[in-house]
Amino acid sequence: MKKEITEEQLKKIIKKASKSLLLEEVRHESSNFQEFKEFFNNQNFLNNKNINLLFQFNHNSKYPIGYIIKDFTNNIVGFMGTLFYEKIIEKKITIFCNIHSWIVNKKYRLNSFFLITPLLKEKYNLTAFTPVKSLEGLLEKFGFKKKILIFKFVVNINFIRFNNNKFKIETDKNIIFKYLNHAEINEYQKYSEKIFYKFIILNKYNSKYIFFICKKIKKRFMYFLNFFYISNINELSSNWGDIKNIISKKFNIIFFSEYYFDIDQSFLPNNLFYKILKKNIYTKTITKLDKFDIRNSDLLIS
Repeated sequence: MKKEITEEQLKKIIKKASKSLLLEEVRHESSNFQEFKEFFNNQNFLNNKNINLLFQFNHNSKYPIGYIIKDFTNNIVGFMGTLFYEKIIEKKITIFCNIHSWIVNKKYRLNSFFLITPLLKEKYNLTAFTPVKSLEGLLEKFGFKKKILIFKFVVNINFIRFNNNKFKIETDKNIIFKYLNHAEINEYQKYSEKIFYKFIILNKYNSKYIFFICKKIKKRFMYFLNFFYISNINELSSNWGDIKNIISKKFNIIFFSEYYFDIDQSFLPNNLFYKILKKNIYTKTITKLDKFDIRNSDLLIS
């Protein structure tokens, strides 16, 4: 475990970095946005297409989409992406920030820490779900703790291509909105139809429904339907055998997956054909993380 930097040490290293670098926040409406976009589109470290998707998930305009550092010739030499969101905890608004896309030109990497300093000064709750190996030690110095995230996938080995008479899948937004409650409609509207699958499974014999938000992702040359939101876990568990076949048929896929922190947060039922993979992440937060944090992070496109 790395020895943590104290507040006094933090002030000193910020002062030192400020002598050779400028630190600016980036917003969609800020004057440096186009300059940042040019830098980002010309970099070769990260997938531009995927990261550009994340810029669409900054739902709260009060917060920046990231921070840049410039040399004193006004050239951008580094960027760190941020996904801010607010969470109600004990009836109070708590601010979280998911850090992603940390890019710094080789010459300036000793000053990579400069990008995170505004977040540390504000004492936000911070997560880093996909840090590169070289940044893990830096995060630990700044008080981040290592935590285990679970990636679970289930194989529909009994994929049968026929419609179950009890259930129906519905993807039409106008029909879906007739069933969803206010909170579910808010979740629906957060995520672009161009990127995510949003649908409901209807029980034809009662008023029960299950609302899903998911995305097709690729890992190890296999495609998964990765679930971020499922509204009625009990109904899903009770009818998993039928529902998985309907979803498989609709989206032509046999692998279903999810991320979670603790087993009680899992959506997908266990069966003979499932696998658990563990991933190290880093957090600096005083509250327990859950599915809400996952679907407000860069795991959406991972």
